[in-house]
Amino acid sequence: MRRISLPRRDDGAIEGRVTIQRSIDDVFKFYRGFRNLSRLLGDVTPIEPLGRATYRWTIQGLLGIRSEVEGEND
Repeated sequence: MRRISLPRRDDGAIEGRVTIQRSIDDVFKFYRGFRNLSRLLGDVTPIEPLGRATYRWTIQGLLGIRSEVEGEND
């Protein structure tokens, strides 16, 4: 994976681009896998399965505050 950063725009927005050398199906399957969210989102710690389609996510928030969220994967 190659990351490219673009210069800052005048309105303060930051833009970037990532090139992933995989098929669209591979990227979508990875993205849809709840266990992969901690790799995509830095504030989500490892996700633990609670049942066949139920997971608990621990999210690291501001000032080190942690929250737990439970969700289902259809």
